[in-house]
Amino acid sequence: SREEAKEEAKEEAAPQTRALAPYPAARPPMGFNSWNFYHCNIDERTVRAIVDAIASNGMREAGYEYVNIDDCWQVERLANGTIQPDPARFPSGIKALADYVHSRRLKFGLYTARGSRTCQSRPGAYRHEATDVETYCEWGIDYLKNDNCGGAGWPRENTSWLLFQRGFDACYRRTGRYVVKSVEYCGDVEGCGAW
Repeated sequence: SREEAKEEAKEEAAPQTRALAPYPAARPPMGFNSWNFYHCNIDERTVRAIVDAIASNGMREAGYEYVNIDDCWQVERLANGTIQPDPARFPSGIKALADYVHSRRLKFGLYTARGSRTCQSRPGAYRHEATDVETYCEWGIDYLKNDNCGGAGWPRENTSWLLFQRGFDACYRRTGRYVVKSVEYCGDVEGCGAW
């Protein structure tokens, strides 16, 4: 469509930006990712139990500070494009969960995919990056895994990542909260990681 062509042209002309300094993740982010054990069977109660364990068993002091929910936390988008968590699995909402994680002196992360669908066919980020950044910034996330699967996507693989970077730079300037970006798979090293 004409609108899509305008967006793509605007993105092609946009400057390649680098992350703001200082980069606070001076070492590789360490912590827990729900996919490795729970896959899609993750919920708020389980995340809180994991947070409590990490905060009390010495892992936090050893440098394990991130608790990241992978795919399947999201179920739909509202008419305005805002991503919605699964109300059955996350009845208190993501912001309340992020606040709980932060109250235990840990950091909180979420998953998305650069296409229109995630690997598990949930709503992806394609054409919603700006809305998602605002939502994630409001929720107070500290880490975003951006996967490379599912449905329609930008012609250039790194477009979604660049849009997220630009949005999270603005979030950082407003809030002082830096978001670590984890770019999952990118078939061509020439286009990967070019923020």
